[in-house]
Amino acid sequence: MASGKLPIVLESSCLWFKWDPQGDIKDKSKVDSFFSRQRDSLYKADGRSAIQRLRDSQADAFAIMNVLSNGRCLKSCLQTDSNSTIWIQALGAIDHLSKLQWWSRIWVLQEVVLPRNDVIAIYGEIRAPIGLIEKSGSVLPRHYEKGECCKAFWHSLPASQRAILDRFAKIMTPLEGLRELHYSIQEDQLAMLIHYLRLTRYKKATDPRDKIFGLLSLINDCPNPVDIVPDYKQTEAQVYTNVALHIINHDRCLNRILAVCEEKASGTALPTWVPR
Repeated sequence: MASGKLPIVLESSCLWFKWDPQGDIKDKSKVDSFFSRQRDSLYKADGRSAIQRLRDSQADAFAIMNVLSNGRCLKSCLQTDSNSTIWIQALGAIDHLSKLQWWSRIWVLQEVVLPRNDVIAIYGEIRAPIGLIEKSGSVLPRHYEKGECCKAFWHSLPASQRAILDRFAKIMTPLEGLRELHYSIQEDQLAMLIHYLRLTRYKKATDPRDKIFGLLSLINDCPNPVDIVPDYKQTEAQVYTNVALHIINHDRCLNRILAVCEEKASGTALPTWVPR
């Protein structure tokens, strides 16, 4: 953070979701307010209370997401220079949101992918569709990596700001991909499970068996049921080995399995040819 800028304390903020049948919630007034405060040379963030600065930073973070999810460029979000307090604090809120453990858990997938209606994120006092958050992050690389629109602007940002936005993009892109996969591809259950395993390998679970069991609800509607059911009497090694054998029988070769195997610690119960 640039010197002289007031830090925003975000530790008390949390993120949780609920199903909302009302559909999209997009508050253009927050975007307009974010833009106008950036352009206001008389605006002084340090003259506001800590609570109000926290509220502003969260609202401004979602204003950026709103702009990106509606197809506008990243550079259009910055109305002044990258050292402005408003911009820095908005990115600070995005950074805090990205680092919440919720995103890393395997069980969140069925919470955000399965509902046909959008799921509403509640972050502090902000409510927004989870699809808006996912899309805003997933489109970022298209602007600063593949498109000519924002490349120069991207490289003009401080490295710390690029790191925040890049981390946000890397978290949201797989989630957006999972949603698209779930509703656009209908293969056999095992084939779909293989897709999901590839996209979620680095998700976390308190019980490592849930790295498999937490995905089964995503393939319920697919044809040709696979003989894998949640059975917590099985050990982690048994669950993983069972899935690996299903994949080998499906592929009729070892290529896919061996390509993702890793070195095992000595004494592990997991066979060397079974991916963790």
